[in-house]
Amino acid sequence: MATSNFTAALDGAFLSRSDAAILVPLPTREALREILASTLLALAEKFPGLRELAGSPSVASAAGKAEGMDGRRARKVVFEALSRRLETVLDPARLTGDDLAAAIADAIEAGQAGAGGV
Repeated sequence: MATSNFTAALDGAFLSRSDAAILVPLPTREALREILASTLLALAEKFPGLRELAGSPSVASAAGKAEGMDGRRARKVVFEALSRRLETVLDPARLTGDDLAAAIADAIEAGQAGAGGV
């Protein structure tokens, strides 16, 4: 088994030796919302204040901004959002939708959105 986010770069000879190639598309906006919310809810077990953010409309808005990200990148962006301000480093429950949106914008600007893959 092998995976790649860069299917265009896969060698034809490599693909011909594969028993199956399954394209896994990038997550939809709704799937991204679920990924962001579930990551926040997992963190809310230690930092209960994040539970409210997980269910807020700002997570749906952030998911819209995250379109084009793969699921792994979307999970990581939550942790990057937590590290953006000293206040959220010291108290993760102070994370806001704006923090999340800013971290997503930074990831996209850095070209780290994702590419879908096999």
